Amino acid sequence: MSAVIARRLERRMQDIAISHETMSKCAASLRGQQGVFLTPELWLQSLVSEWKTDQIASGGLPDDPDTDFLSWLTLRCQTPFYVSPRAVRKAVVTHGPALTNEFVSVRWKQEVAWAHMMRASDNTRIIFLAATWLRSAQLNPAKSFLEMLDIFSRLNDPAYRKSPNLNLSVDEIFGSRTQGEWRPVWIRHAEQCFGKAASALRLTPAYLDMVKESRDQGLEMIRRKSGEQHAERIAQLRLARSYMTWRKAALLGLSSNDLLQTRDDFLDCIRDGRLMPEAAPLMQFVRFIGERHSRDRGEWLPEDDWCSPDWRDGLPEELRQMASPRSVVFRRWVESLAGRPVRNHGIDLGVFLHSARGRAGLD
Repeated sequence: MSAVIARRLERRMQDIAISHETMSKCAASLRGQQGVFLTPELWLQSLVSEWKTDQIASGGLPDDPDTDFLSWLTLRCQTPFYVSPRAVRKAVVTHGPALTNEFVSVRWKQEVAWAHMMRASDNTRIIFLAATWLRSAQLNPAKSFLEMLDIFSRLNDPAYRKSPNLNLSVDEIFGSRTQGEWRPVWIRHAEQCFGKAASALRLTPAYLDMVKESRDQGLEMIRRKSGEQHAERIAQLRLARSYMTWRKAALLGLSSNDLLQTRDDFLDCIRDGRLMPEAAPLMQFVRFIGERHSRDRGEWLPEDDWCSPDWRDGLPEELRQMASPRSVVFRRWVESLAGRPVRNHGIDLGVFLHSARGRAGLD
């Protein structure tokens, strides 16, 4: 780039001014962001530079830079390792659309996940490289992406190309525990960029402190991701629709709203690691109901479509014959709804059937 063009770009960058007030507000919003490896101020400088470059590349200046930047920042912060269209277009010119698309759509996300995951390694060098690489990649994702793609395009390692790790999703990577001799591309890139620094700093107090902090953060991220995956899997089991949970709720005098709130509490405990999932989630949940039966009863809006013609079709098969206007127990349950907000009428009917009043209607 000639000096004249560089000066023109610099002047255009200066023409896009963001107010001090907006910058302070943005820095405050960046504090506490999960997965952030930079200080808010340093990351903000990088983001402002990226946004200004995008504005210049688009060929126009925003009428209201503050508002435009805040809108852009909200979306950008959701993907700290975002690769811009500019970087993708540049990669296509060098490596072609097929390889570029594979790397940006699949491999790049896998590499970031592996770097996060391997911060929990027992190897101090790997931990240091992972933390340093993640920080560099977040500071300038386009640069790291292009350099990584170049390594990937020239990689002729049979062990890498045939590894089943290439088929793992991001969630599966965080759920994996055995890495063996696996050397993802990010390690090769990090060794090129930071290998000498890792050797020079090895065993110094600053190095060891960084390694310990990074490993603790890596273990915490794995725990959180694992909890989210377990909670999502258990939520699909529809625990609150089981006869066992209805009977337990009825014996404790819980309403259907109490049961659903307890189900939500149970999933929250799994999600944040306060409970470890057991082999039989239903039995674990039934025990949990007993431990949480004194929860305050929340106020919930009734479902608008609970009495629609197809409402009974959504009930468990064993309840459909009872959910009929000709059923005595059904009419008794409907009478019990008066003045009582219900969160889910199907589950409320199940709990009612196992209560003393409901069983009386079946006798």
